[in-house]
Amino acid sequence: MKRIFKYFGKTILFFLKQTLQATLVAVLLIVIIVGITTATLMEYKKSEIIVEKNSYLELNFANGMIEKKGSALFELEKKMRLYEVLEVIKKASIDPNIEGIYMNIDSVNLSANHIEEVGEALDKFKESGKKVYAFTRILNNTNYGLGIYANKIAMPPIHSSMININGYYKEFNYFKGLADYIGIKFNVVHIGDYKAYGEQYYKENMSKELKKDITRIYNKIYDERIEKIAEKRDVEKIAISKAILEGQLVMTDSIFGEKIGLIDDL
Repeated sequence: MKRIFKYFGKTILFFLKQTLQATLVAVLLIVIIVGITTATLMEYKKSEIIVEKNSYLELNFANGMIEKKGSALFELEKKMRLYEVLEVIKKASIDPNIEGIYMNIDSVNLSANHIEEVGEALDKFKESGKKVYAFTRILNNTNYGLGIYANKIAMPPIHSSMININGYYKEFNYFKGLADYIGIKFNVVHIGDYKAYGEQYYKENMSKELKKDITRIYNKIYDERIEKIAEKRDVEKIAISKAILEGQLVMTDSIFGEKIGLIDDL
């Protein structure tokens, strides 16, 4: 009799275990199906957006962009794809219901390459005769790089608004002094005057050859940047460069920015 009860008990436990596993699998499948269905419906709703007359396309790059969509079903932070942004701008240029583009550039989390590609798309958009407007409370190197593609840039007419635009710089950490102090010696094979890789381990300061290379590279980047600002903002290159190099655009306000032509409206 005991064996019968023991066998019966094992059978019930096995049945309960299998039932629990099947239930968990079913719940997991339901969650996955609901997630896929929700994502599909969201994409469908996006494609069904109705654009009313006299509308403006709003662009906000605070969350940045990605080259392609990730594989995760649920994303905590929604990011736009570069291709999608460029396509939206292109379609907006031929949409009769869209009057122009409004960009909030308070926070621009884009790489230099992304800014350049979006900027080129904005230039093509403006060829349709439509305008691009940008607004920000804070102006810096990054968001101004995008803002210059707008027809007009506006900032609040208050002293709490801030402009902080400066030049380029590069820093390197040199470890020879620290290594000598703790008794470590680095052996680095150095061939050629302009082969500076690893010099931070056996030199205390930057070599003149590396400094020359870095200066040449950043001078070129700076010159191209000044050229772009002067072209887009229709201001004198010398005046803008002078303002940056003299630190006039560090921690200043929108009132001064309008005065020298960095922005249009307050």
